Amino acid sequence: MTLEQRLSILRDELIKEELNLPIEYTAETYPSLLKKKYDNFKKSVYLMKESGIFTSSEVDCIEGTCQTILAALNEYFQGLPASAFDIFKQGTDRLLEYIDKLALYNRRSENRFYRIRYDANLAVTQRKQLFHIPFESRGFVSTQRYSIPGFPSLYLGSSVYACLEELRKMHDTSNLYVSSYKIADDIKFIDFGFPPRVAKDASYKIKDEQECFLALKAYYQCWPLLAACSVRVLEDRHTFKAEYIIPQLLLQWVRSSTDYSGIRYFTSRNYSYVKSVHLYQNYVFPVEQNQEEGYCGKLIENFKLTDPILFDTYRDSYKRDSLTSIYLGIGRKGSVDDGKESDYRCTYYAYLEEELEKMEHANLADYNPIV
Repeated sequence: MTLEQRLSILRDELIKEELNLPIEYTAETYPSLLKKKYDNFKKSVYLMKESGIFTSSEVDCIEGTCQTILAALNEYFQGLPASAFDIFKQGTDRLLEYIDKLALYNRRSENRFYRIRYDANLAVTQRKQLFHIPFESRGFVSTQRYSIPGFPSLYLGSSVYACLEELRKMHDTSNLYVSSYKIADDIKFIDFGFPPRVAKDASYKIKDEQECFLALKAYYQCWPLLAACSVRVLEDRHTFKAEYIIPQLLLQWVRSSTDYSGIRYFTSRNYSYVKSVHLYQNYVFPVEQNQEEGYCGKLIENFKLTDPILFDTYRDSYKRDSLTSIYLGIGRKGSVDDGKESDYRCTYYAYLEEELEKMEHANLADYNPIV
């Protein structure tokens, strides 16, 4: 079988419904759902092993990852979170070389990131108010998909619309404040920003076939972990959400890692990313230096941001011809559905981003480290 034929099989298997993400379910428990997904996934892997695409050791690694995640969940449900992380860490450490290969998909053509805050009571005017929650306010850090309670992290979106979706504020932009971010070039993050169907399309941009083959196989190796981090919450009203266990363990792994500073992940709120994935990317960067108060010095060093402005600041100056893409922000080609499908480059969101890009980006000026 030629390399081209093997690539074709990998791509075709990748877009099967069984591998689609995010995962939705109704009646099953989170562990039973993952086990069922893993069993179906491994059937595809076994068939590809027979075709000579995967070696026995590679199949063993995939099976090991599935077993590790389920074992970590079992420990967590037994009330042993420390043991759960130990198991998870051992399995994820073995995935490191494959996680590194996912960077082949990470072709960051621009340095545009955004953060939005809602506050109906307080005027948000300083950069630090759009940074991570300060250490002295860690009590406000709640459990979220990639958020450990009480542990501050910096969350960014690849577009202002992605930030609106995460806040569920697409249709009410009052009392919203927004800043634009730039990050240091050497920041390294786990790239979980490509669901399977998008990873297939992205693979065609890798011109070297052997390099592409290895990148796609790495994606398969990481799929069990990516899937466990991409399950839609069944009961949003519940305080404890089992679907957040593995994403939070992964964030803890990043915090203990010397290789990575954050995670890029796709939204689990809708499927629009399939057509415009670059507009729907989310990023999380955990603090690296614990303090009693203030902000993480390492994150301050690596991130520059603008002064915050009200989201609707430029509404009056925004003019749009519905037939013309006026605001051609780099990497902004795509569409959003805010009541009707719109070319992102023609929207107020793109216009706001262009105005933010003109503003000064700087580190927190009033940071006082605690010695």
